[in-house]
Amino acid sequence: MQSEVKKPKENPLLSILLNVILPSAILNKGKDFLGLDTIPTVAIALAIPLGYGLYEFIRLKKVDFISVLGFINVLLTGGMTILAAKELMPVTIEWYAWKEMGVPLLIGLAVLFSLKGRNPIVQKMLLNDEVMDVDKIHSALEVNHNESDFKNLMKNSTMMLSVSFFISAALNYILAKIILTEAPGSDAFNAQLGEMGIYSYPVILLPSLLVMGFVLWYLFRGIHDLTGLKFQEILKNKEE
Repeated sequence: MQSEVKKPKENPLLSILLNVILPSAILNKGKDFLGLDTIPTVAIALAIPLGYGLYEFIRLKKVDFISVLGFINVLLTGGMTILAAKELMPVTIEWYAWKEMGVPLLIGLAVLFSLKGRNPIVQKMLLNDEVMDVDKIHSALEVNHNESDFKNLMKNSTMMLSVSFFISAALNYILAKIILTEAPGSDAFNAQLGEMGIYSYPVILLPSLLVMGFVLWYLFRGIHDLTGLKFQEILKNKEE
């Protein structure tokens, strides 16, 4: 019997590193370390999520959502930085604050609007053969006649997940308004952007992770209540 050909998988940590962390670090500190002007620095920061997105599209035959958002985020930040540095347009701190709020807000709206489709985004992320024993879960749902309650569970979990991104959006805006005080385009302002990136992890990431942790707890507890399956039975057995 021939072994099944394994499908290539996404690496979420690598995706976040190349689409979010590294481009942001280059935008904020690249001018100092690379010794380049603003435009080449922005171009390098843009090339990373663009290149990674194209690589993942060729490898997985699908668009990497994080790459798209990373590219848009760098494009907006880099574009405003160029406009301010070259004095092509009066860029205000408010622009950056709205931009910082916009990315998680768009993700939250995308999660929320996934409810209009056939499968909410939580179901796509977790209810798949790579994470859970889908056949066993659906069989148990049919036996207990809880299919409709399971759909409500997916809906509620997706709505709560979107809330985590809306909280992140609000905290991003508040943090930007507090930290960014210098003139956009100046070296002092770019240093503040880097400082904001450092503070964003404990201030923004921690509350978001707490909400997402609650969503996972709510989801697994709901599946257990509807199916009678234990936690170990819900998860996919990698040795199968």
